Amino acid sequence: MIEVIEVGSKRELREFVLGPVEAIYRGDPCFVPPILRDQLDLFDPKKTPFFKRGEVRLLLARKDGRFAGRLSVQTNREHDRVHGPGTGFFGFSDFVDDPEVPAALFAEGERLLRALGMRRVMGPFNFDINSDCGLLVEGFDDPPAVLMTHNPPWYAAHLERLGYRKEKDLLAWRYEVADVPELARVAADVQRQTPGLVLREADPAHLERDIRIVTDIYNDAWSDNWGALPIDEEESRLIARHLKPILRKELILFAELDGQPVGVSFGIPDINRTLREVGRCNSWWDLARFLWRLRFHPPTRGRLVILGIRKAARGKGLKYLSVLLYVEMNDRARKLGITGGECSWTLEDNVKINRGIELMGGKVYKKYRIYGKELAEQT
Repeated sequence: MIEVIEVGSKRELREFVLGPVEAIYRGDPCFVPPILRDQLDLFDPKKTPFFKRGEVRLLLARKDGRFAGRLSVQTNREHDRVHGPGTGFFGFSDFVDDPEVPAALFAEGERLLRALGMRRVMGPFNFDINSDCGLLVEGFDDPPAVLMTHNPPWYAAHLERLGYRKEKDLLAWRYEVADVPELARVAADVQRQTPGLVLREADPAHLERDIRIVTDIYNDAWSDNWGALPIDEEESRLIARHLKPILRKELILFAELDGQPVGVSFGIPDINRTLREVGRCNSWWDLARFLWRLRFHPPTRGRLVILGIRKAARGKGLKYLSVLLYVEMNDRARKLGITGGECSWTLEDNVKINRGIELMGGKVYKKYRIYGKELAEQT
């Protein structure tokens, strides 16, 4: 018998966070254990800004009294403002390989969204497009990069059986630090000579300020992209606080023209291998072991999360600025002992960006899919 309940207690929230670890991912060599404290904070309305702009429901599925799946459904007033009303979202979707479990979970999730006035649903988003998102559909043999998702291969078939269809694919690129192509090096050197152009790294003493600059450029550069949503100042401060223990200032690079920030490249060490080595992070002792390993055995892989140029600065003598940032990040990563990593994610139809990554030697090795479905009226 399958029972679907809405999370209503601390004990049920802990089951929501840790249930998939044993029931679904045990024995999966690519699985990265969650940091329990961070995950519990994520679902705390007092600590996560998303709850100020959206309604969130967390669902647990149990079969014969045991954890069998989980699902969040949520609305997003910021998405309504930017893209129009009527779309709800799902996320944190995990379930055992039993079609009755996702069927029960999504039936209840869709019912809740209809009751909130939603006419369609998209996902997975944990909780929105600026957070972990996408269902892995290709590249199951490699562990996910930091802040990227992972799931078993059977998820997609179950979703499609329930009527969910592809909205958009997100590409993750494997990149190996190496000697960059000569054409890129020449273009970067030409751009470096631009009068008034300065590259600077992040200042740890003013990290919140610099992360605010990162998000400001992100909001401008990505505003025309599919599904884009702005990051507000409160979220920017939260990002700085959460990432501070792992950030390397050398991998946060700003391009300033006549003293004004016009471009940014934002990379972070890939801590997921360390998390997998620790095995779990459910207690303060686990967290201490994890941070110790990060300090004395720093990651040799990284993730390039953002590389963007303000719209007003594109062209105007900065034709090769993105190439300069790519080359500089490659060289800085090499000096830090980082051998490669992931550039992610990019939209499948963002031809210009994707060609740029290919020029630098990147290769698509994972695909994540956003699914959508119309919500029929209940009869």
